[in-house]
Amino acid sequence: MRPLTLHVSALTETEYESYTKFLKDICDAEEVEPRKYEDGTYYERVRVSARDARAWMRRRYARVGAASIDTILHFFAPDMRAGDTLSGGQHLAALRVVVHADAGRDIHRGLAFIQASPVLDEHTASQGALQ
Repeated sequence: MRPLTLHVSALTETEYESYTKFLKDICDAEEVEPRKYEDGTYYERVRVSARDARAWMRRRYARVGAASIDTILHFFAPDMRAGDTLSGGQHLAALRVVVHADAGRDIHRGLAFIQASPVLDEHTASQGALQ
């Protein structure tokens, strides 16, 4: 089965702006210095705790619903154990699926490979500023 991961070059301009900002929001700023990796390898080096990603997505995309967020994250971390992590590319793929779910689409693995249209409304943007 095809791995669920995305390179930043597979993102649209809007996805890139949104998803990379979101990824940086939940990563430890000291983990990797993004400016050192302008070629996109920063996002390959980043590791995000599956549980941290879950908590962040549940807050950011509350209207998607906790059960749907869990369904999406189980594509990447089936057992959601304490030590499970997502690579930056997996997190980008998960965000893409969440954005599709937020738009009302039925959740399935294939959505990770279909470009989405993330929208930042005032509520979402203000929520992100608080994270």
